[in-house]
Amino acid sequence: MLRAQKMLGSRKIWTAAVAALFILLSFGVATAAKAASVTMNPDQSVWNDTEGNPIWAQGGWMMKEGDTFLWYGMNYSESGVKNVNLLTSTDMVHWTKQASTVPSGKGIVDFSTINPKLAELEANYPPEQKTIPFASSQWIGRPVVAYNSSTSQYVMITEWNTFDKNIDVFGRNKLAFFTSSSAEGPFTFQNYIARPNGYSMGDLGSIFTDDDGSTYLTFTVDAGSNWNGAFQMSKLTSDYLDIAESTKHFGWTEGNKEATTLIKRGSQYYLFASKTNGFKSTPSYYYTTTSLSGTWTYKWDILTSPTSGNSFDTQIDQILPLQGTEGTMYVYLGDRWTNNGFNGSTGVGRNGWYPLTFSATGVPTIHGYSSWTIDTAAGTWSPPVAAPEPELQTLVSDNFEDGDAQGWSASSGNWSVVADATYAYQQSANTAAEAVAATGDANWTNYDVLADMTPKSTTSGAATGIIGRYADNNNYYLLRLSTNQVQLLKKVNGTFTTLAAKSYTENLNTAYSLKLSMRGNTLVGSVNGIEELTVNDSSIAAGKIGLRAYNQQAVFDNIQVKGVPVEVTVDNNDPGPAFATTGAWTSSTFDSGFYNTNYLNDGAAAANPDKSAVWTPTITEAGNYKVYMRWPASSNRPTAAPLEIKYGGLLDTSKTVNQTINGSTWVEVGTYVFTASATENAVKIIASAPGYTIADAVKFVKQ
Repeated sequence: MLRAQKMLGSRKIWTAAVAALFILLSFGVATAAKAASVTMNPDQSVWNDTEGNPIWAQGGWMMKEGDTFLWYGMNYSESGVKNVNLLTSTDMVHWTKQASTVPSGKGIVDFSTINPKLAELEANYPPEQKTIPFASSQWIGRPVVAYNSSTSQYVMITEWNTFDKNIDVFGRNKLAFFTSSSAEGPFTFQNYIARPNGYSMGDLGSIFTDDDGSTYLTFTVDAGSNWNGAFQMSKLTSDYLDIAESTKHFGWTEGNKEATTLIKRGSQYYLFASKTNGFKSTPSYYYTTTSLSGTWTYKWDILTSPTSGNSFDTQIDQILPLQGTEGTMYVYLGDRWTNNGFNGSTGVGRNGWYPLTFSATGVPTIHGYSSWTIDTAAGTWSPPVAAPEPELQTLVSDNFEDGDAQGWSASSGNWSVVADATYAYQQSANTAAEAVAATGDANWTNYDVLADMTPKSTTSGAATGIIGRYADNNNYYLLRLSTNQVQLLKKVNGTFTTLAAKSYTENLNTAYSLKLSMRGNTLVGSVNGIEELTVNDSSIAAGKIGLRAYNQQAVFDNIQVKGVPVEVTVDNNDPGPAFATTGAWTSSTFDSGFYNTNYLNDGAAAANPDKSAVWTPTITEAGNYKVYMRWPASSNRPTAAPLEIKYGGLLDTSKTVNQTINGSTWVEVGTYVFTASATENAVKIIASAPGYTIADAVKFVKQ
């Protein structure tokens, strides 16, 4: 029976007694939850199964039975051992490896059944037509599986290469057929075809059942000595154990291809393939037709977003349609042959799965998100949600109603607080020279400066505005209005450069709301709530704010600075001393909602007081910091995991966190006064409470 999954719809006839027994037993067996929206991480270094072991399913094939996905694939982790794994899932993210069903204890295919059946099949063959017997050193690959309702058998077809030139001069792949009455095996050998339809075979591709129930096999064949020079589609016999006829054969366009997979979308058939490139990652290509035996149109390569020349460092395995309650989506299943001498990819992990969409005209695109969300029950997916910008903190707010300009420093001009309807800050000089006043912190980097500016006079060249990242009087950014333009400039080492400008009409004695936003290298200038200018420039990284007038009297009011908080995040993947553990911790991705690529657990449900994890931030600006923690929640976590928070030479041991709730979000722990240091501030979690203690990430946000 499949582990931790609902019983597969194997379409067998059960007696009433057995069915009743099964119902009774089911109440005592925990089953996997129905699918919901979960996060797929295709660029994760290793995918683990539900027991924390690395997944092996190379050159795999996926099908669905009821609510359960069956993923068949090769386990090449042991040299010279032939092993087909079966993993099951209800959401395509959490995979349970099924136990071996064969005497060797390796996988679900009993390869020891090949040679006895081979002797039976070849009993009357002349010697020159007999193949070499099976040996564990031979090649087995690319298993595909389909259920045959007429025989009540699961049929697995694989590549098999004995490197035998008796019956194929090139010693190419054979088709090997196995059957089982159960999806989890054991599969036993039934037949082989040395030269399908008379061709030397290269890569086995896919098995496809059409709307009329006819089932087809796709694979590549050689065009003489040109390996993988042509495509072959063959209709299978009613028991799927032999080829009934050749349905379509054609030579490839624009270079040889392999790893074919066939789907139907509406009335259109799509054939996808990789470039023939050994085990290396390649672009993916496609052909279309409305008749399997008709003319196929070559459509060139599949689009990728963002652009990728090698399908995001994968080689195509399969395109999997998922029909759900809310629609039909398609998943690109790709392999990365990075292991056991294949050396096919330089990417991380062994699998890369991405959403695939079709345009209104039927053009497919692979979307190479490093993280995306899938709901297999609904048949929907969504791209990663961009993290919202942290809530801006008010760093300065000055309307001068107190009657003074405390904190402002004027380096030039004639500045004073005046009564102008309300109190405001006025520059009253009207000479051909700049007048500058500044305030704030020289370490400010990413912030908005806002001010209401009213021009009071005009002469030739008059221009007035607001300053950002003011380092000194010779280095800053300036958003200003002149009589006919809005301009964004930089002043570096005393020299002005116009970064952007556009026509704009300025009227005297009219208040204009100016805003200069700075985020990294991106600068945005706005007037009266409308973004007018956007540029990228890296000349000045930090500085105060300021006001500037040139050859003009002007009044400034309602000045605000809203800054992106200083934020430091330490993750469990960060190297020491930023993150460190005592005792053995286990890396996992089983529960979604973790920060970055994975999280750690302490490896046991029992209390482990000798185990702890410590996050030590590098704090460059002393001050009050809010501390937040993140973890993927589950019912087997501690309800009160103890913390120790070190700050300013003090230690707070009063805090605990409940990791059974509030998963996938930042949970506030408290506010502490941190010193500027890379070693003196820290958060420790201790695994001394019952439950699997989680170590994921801690965030420190300056107030």
